[in-house]
Amino acid sequence: MNNAKVGELNKEIAELTKQNLVLNRLRSKGYMDSALFMQKSNEINQRISILRTQRRRLLERDADDKMIADCRLLIGIIDKGVSYLTGFDEVLFHSIVDKIIVTEQGKLKFRMIGGLEFTERLPKEVFGR
Repeated sequence: MNNAKVGELNKEIAELTKQNLVLNRLRSKGYMDSALFMQKSNEINQRISILRTQRRRLLERDADDKMIADCRLLIGIIDKGVSYLTGFDEVLFHSIVDKIIVTEQGKLKFRMIGGLEFTERLPKEVFGR
């Protein structure tokens, strides 16, 4: 994971934000003219923008790496499992299903590990109709 790098980026963003606050105080007290303030403030804001982009990419990469690892795990579980199920396998179900979401009456969305999803319509008999 890139936690250390994300932490460094957060520290640098916080430091630059403090510098912006100092610049604002200097300008508001008349110690800095507006042109110099704008130049320095723009430089700091551009650097902050670059750092935020880098941080977002690191976080997205971590999420992508986890999704790929989860998909590989799902494929491995399915590959190593039995080729034909004759009934409900609770252990298998709990190992591959991350979440079940009711999307509307009569429909369930199953979110598998790795983020894969599929929706199933429940039979009418379940509702007694």
